[in-house]
Amino acid sequence: MIRLMRTPGLLIFMVLIAGSSCGRDRSPADVHVPEPTQNANTERQTTRQELGDGLVVTDMLVGHGAACNRDSIVEVHYVAKLADGTLWDSTDRRKRSMIFDLQDPGLIEGLRRGIVGMRIGGKRRIEIPWALGYGATGRDPVPPKTDLIFEIEIIDVQDTGAAVK
Repeated sequence: MIRLMRTPGLLIFMVLIAGSSCGRDRSPADVHVPEPTQNANTERQTTRQELGDGLVVTDMLVGHGAACNRDSIVEVHYVAKLADGTLWDSTDRRKRSMIFDLQDPGLIEGLRRGIVGMRIGGKRRIEIPWALGYGATGRDPVPPKTDLIFEIEIIDVQDTGAAVK
């Protein structure tokens, strides 16, 4: 079960992750939710989907269980890169997983929309255009108008609303 911890490191990270809220929200009905695989731990399938506004998600592994929705709180491992491949953050560097509340307006829009539909154990690449990331101003160490790539693995999901089917 996910516990939200109010630690200075988490608060600093949430401030760091804060970004532009531009772009339209997509309802859960607008997002294709991949079906879980028979053996989610070993069976890999890659599906690419454009969600609008330049946001692209590629499921590398679907996972299992109920899909998270935009009301979920998720525990994740991630790798964050600039579009040129430069690594700028990861849970490996932090030596711990992170918890994202997908309703939190401080979480960049590309992650809030890109994580919806993932399942526990699922792995997804999220390509985020600068307008859905840190915008025209950027945020150290991300330069202004920089597209981002996140590789996300869902560890746990806590739903605060109705689940996506």
